Amino acid sequence: MIHFIGSIILLALVAIALLGYVVFFRYALKYSFGIFSAMLRWRLNREIFFPGGGFWRISKNQMLSLGMICVLICLCSYTYERNRWGVKGSAYPAARNYFLTGMVLLEYRTVGAVVFAPERAIWKPTLWLQRLISAVGETLIQEDDAERAIWDYFFELAPYINRIHAPRTPEVYHLIDTSEYVLERLVSSKIHDIQFREKFQFIIYPLVGLYYGYTYKGRYFLRPQPKRYYEGFHKDPGQYERLKEVVDWMLLKESEWQNHPLVQEHFEENPDIELVHLAAVIILLHDIVRYQVHNLIYTCDDRYVNLYHKYVGRYTSAESPYYRVDRTMQKRLDSPVIYHGATHNFIGHTLCGFPKLKGYNIRSARDLSGDGMEWYKAYLELNKKLVEPEKQQENLIRGLPVEAKKRSRAK
Repeated sequence: MIHFIGSIILLALVAIALLGYVVFFRYALKYSFGIFSAMLRWRLNREIFFPGGGFWRISKNQMLSLGMICVLICLCSYTYERNRWGVKGSAYPAARNYFLTGMVLLEYRTVGAVVFAPERAIWKPTLWLQRLISAVGETLIQEDDAERAIWDYFFELAPYINRIHAPRTPEVYHLIDTSEYVLERLVSSKIHDIQFREKFQFIIYPLVGLYYGYTYKGRYFLRPQPKRYYEGFHKDPGQYERLKEVVDWMLLKESEWQNHPLVQEHFEENPDIELVHLAAVIILLHDIVRYQVHNLIYTCDDRYVNLYHKYVGRYTSAESPYYRVDRTMQKRLDSPVIYHGATHNFIGHTLCGFPKLKGYNIRSARDLSGDGMEWYKAYLELNKKLVEPEKQQENLIRGLPVEAKKRSRAK
């Protein structure tokens, strides 16, 4: 009972925070409308930009009405979340009360993120309140339970994952660390709550994996600015090893899913989740192979090189979930998967003899410079290292126009 009361007190703080934002945006809209209407009437003056005390005055009745509306909205949201998740049957009923309150606040943060990005200073009060709710609730969950990672997914990552947004502020370091924590915890620990285990074990993992593939690059955007993020990544062996570890976690999770009928049923009904998993693995493997190429450690028998070509083949195979999702989802994933896959397809095909992959255009060696001259220079070195001498020149002119091929052979 005491934890239910505690969650209601925190819900009251959520209502107060909501009231504060309602009042703030009321004034902001009133101020903007005043300036806009004055501009239309060509009556701009100092009073418009610096309104007097009457502008800021709000009556007690107005404040009371707004407060009651905010409380009513919070109670309706809390009731909805309680019916959605329930408390009875939970592995941690006391913690679930705080989780429900946190989900109410998350709804408002998600809506607010449509107006301003989640890392903006205007949303800091809600973030602090969200972390307060999490800190209280997570103390009621066993330390070895992966449900803690579920909380971190919702209350720390979800507002950013919903937008596939990685802020270029120091906040990105926290998001990277939290993503790694969630991925590792969901592999190494068990979720004791049946509802959470059945609902989230195969939904959260692909989403966080894909988001991590986008976000870890933020480490390099905040340093002395390189022209491209990978100029920093190529000199970071620690991050390279970390990417391999994350890929291993995702493959381990995938192996668990293969013998789980509930997961397979969910993938049949929601092919977009399976496609996100494939895209996440490919994006991470893409950067692993990129590191190997630029550091001249690329080999044809490397495990991750072979995994990369296996997964990009699956992505565009006839059985791929790619063909069972809508065009919007396809477009969102085409750029990071298909475009970058074309470069690696050419390298793997010419250097190692991997089969040409459907959907990935074979590009000429000189076209590699479109991704940066580093690609072309690295390819030249690997061509000498991995390919028999009589085939090296053929690789360099492969894909060129006929006249250019004749000139190259004549030389």
